[in-house]
Amino acid sequence: MSAGLLQLEKTLQIAENGEEIEHSFEETSDETADDLEIIAAALESDLGTEEEEGSEELTDRERGERIIDVLIPPCEWQDQDGTTWIQRVSRAGPTRTAVIQLWEQLDLKTKERQARSRGICAIRRGLYKECYDELIRQVTLDCPERGLLLSSIKN
Repeated sequence: MSAGLLQLEKTLQIAENGEEIEHSFEETSDETADDLEIIAAALESDLGTEEEEGSEELTDRERGERIIDVLIPPCEWQDQDGTTWIQRVSRAGPTRTAVIQLWEQLDLKTKERQARSRGICAIRRGLYKECYDELIRQVTLDCPERGLLLSSIKN
């Protein structure tokens, strides 16, 4: 589990040619593609609009993974040696235990960081934002449309 409330994948090293080393999941999208086009393409695949007869249909899970990369973009950075690293949010499906752990972690971090229970509090707001991002991640994996709805409410 990461230090924050948002579940993350393991950190992957990026080779000089731009490919991920120890790639553990499918490529999600072209870097130059527009975010709305990615979301629209993922949703259209569910509506049965097939361009090719032999094309594979995306499952809800795959569509959710593509949409997650748009809603919560991967973190990319370079270390002192010039090695590029990338870290995406977790693709692990939501479980009852994960939701309970999220609730407990939110409560613990609220106490640790001494967030005020009333009034305006930047600490509490940041923790709730991070918690809401994790909920969006979990919901998007189960139902991409609901995840998009939650994301639009957040923004």
